[in-house]
Amino acid sequence: LDEALVEIAYCELRELSPDAKLQVRFFCSFLKESYHKLVTKSSLNEKIMLDQSTVYEVLIDKCSLDEAIDEICFFVQTVLATDPRECSFLFFLHYVFVWGGGVNGMHLL
Repeated sequence: LDEALVEIAYCELRELSPDAKLQVRFFCSFLKESYHKLVTKSSLNEKIMLDQSTVYEVLIDKCSLDEAIDEICFFVQTVLATDPRECSFLFFLHYVFVWGGGVNGMHLL
């Protein structure tokens, strides 16, 4: 485990390609739109569907580049300390917009 942590700590960060940056920005906009829709006009069935979807499922539906998917997965893993394949999309939306986990700074990409 210690070797793995050292490897992560010293791994070289790569800059995202322009296309990957665009997809990350698009996904962040999608998050904002989804949250706005959730709090203004979502039915119970829509909320249940969001809760049954994982962040990863929604992410691979919205992003096609591995770079962008990896970047957002890294965000989920570091901020929520959870695997995006196991985290409810509904919980993720609430965490980001209600509990202050924000995607602030992702727009800088």
